[in-house]
Amino acid sequence: RISKRWSQRFLDDREGAIAIVFGLTLVVLVGFAALAIDGGYLYWARTQLQATADAAALAGVALVPGNDGTLTAQEEDNIVDEARDFAEKNMRASEYGNVLAVADVVPGHWDPDGDFGDPRTFYPDTALPAGADIDAVKVTTRRDTQNGNPVGLLFASVLGFSETGVGATAIAYSGPGGSEACILSLHPDLDGAIEVSGTNDLDLGGCGIALHSTSDKAMKLSGTVDLEVGEVCVPHDASGMGGVEQGGTITWDPDPPDIENECDP
Repeated sequence: RISKRWSQRFLDDREGAIAIVFGLTLVVLVGFAALAIDGGYLYWARTQLQATADAAALAGVALVPGNDGTLTAQEEDNIVDEARDFAEKNMRASEYGNVLAVADVVPGHWDPDGDFGDPRTFYPDTALPAGADIDAVKVTTRRDTQNGNPVGLLFASVLGFSETGVGATAIAYSGPGGSEACILSLHPDLDGAIEVSGTNDLDLGGCGIALHSTSDKAMKLSGTVDLEVGEVCVPHDASGMGGVEQGGTITWDPDPPDIENECDP
């Protein structure tokens, strides 16, 4: 009887139930905090790396000389040094570690029309098609264990994830374009390949913007943005504003903008 009575009292006892529920709920709350805070921090880190990759690639390609598909060792060193110098100016090693390794600066050939295979393809200088020259530089910036500078996480560390890697890639091209685009993005499928936010007045004086990303969010506009452009070329299969995501107050000149889906390189 005593055993049965004590067993029933144990089953009926609700003391400590709140602590168990709170403990289980806390794990969920920490997970959401990790998603919001650490996720936002990772997005910011990637934005930094993308801007740095863009600057480094543009700096490197500016030193690509006329060639028939080969560069001297000194010419390659000059390209790599220039790209890494601009990476350092954007993200100092003293604060972020080495974000651009020598091996992540790659001269090569950009094939916009598919003359050597698939359109919008980058061929590194170690695998150039016959007859291709070197007219582009591909740069990959990283914060990861490979470079010894992974991004530290705050709330996710409670769940066992103390750090993670983030990277960004840019290709700068110096060959003949044949288009009237002042701003050109070469990434084939990135969301936000060109992104304008905040309060901006972008006057391109009649020339345009060309993207190679097939994403339905290839160009992202948010905040208060005034754009005066000749045309915007986005290779998206939707009509109208397909490929352009807008949020906030966006003013176009002309309005509506001239959106094209067949882009010259």
